[in-house]
Amino acid sequence: MQLSYDTLQLAGMLYLTGGITNPFSLLLIAPAVLAAATLPSRHALVIGSLTLLASLLLTVMPLHSGGGGLAVAAAHELGTPLATIAVVAREMARKAKSDDDRADAELMIAQAVRCREILAQLTAKPVAADNQLNQRLSLLQLLHGVIEPHAGSTVRVEAVITGGPDVASAIRRRPKILHAMTALVENATDFVRSEVRVTAHFDPNHISLEVRDDGRGFAADILAKREPYVI
Repeated sequence: MQLSYDTLQLAGMLYLTGGITNPFSLLLIAPAVLAAATLPSRHALVIGSLTLLASLLLTVMPLHSGGGGLAVAAAHELGTPLATIAVVAREMARKAKSDDDRADAELMIAQAVRCREILAQLTAKPVAADNQLNQRLSLLQLLHGVIEPHAGSTVRVEAVITGGPDVASAIRRRPKILHAMTALVENATDFVRSEVRVTAHFDPNHISLEVRDDGRGFAADILAKREPYVI
């Protein structure tokens, strides 16, 4: 009974905080393992079946509103260190002895402001953002979402799709993909000369995404390393 209660209690908490995608969902196996090691077979089978049922339910019917709460908490916790970084960076800029040092300090200030803007966006409508997780969109909508933040910039950011006719609502909306692609485009605009092109190519089995800019490229010493997370 105690192990059953523990399983149901954890399942209820996971239901409120993202379902099976919550990293702590791995803890569901703990009562089942303990039951298998210490209880008679019939009792262990009951706990195992309960764990399996809870896992299946959390997979097909999670409640995503907990993610909005996590965004609010993250914004609250990160607000103070970001403010500290901004204050220190302004002091560094004021005392900078060279133009390069001043430029680095001003970049830190700009990035701290950008972080605060991102957190503000995450907390503005967290529930609405969570409700978008199960939406489906086309490749064209995905690319437009990626390049939209740069619509008013001096750099031209263009989206191109190649392949067969684009199927509407063909892709599940995944914030991780949107954020990753947006970061790549943002990095490209930092070093571009005039244009960034985001290309999506698809066939019946695969979708490939490419971000290309007309900047000077990587330095020779960086290219020589050719290690993950360097290039």
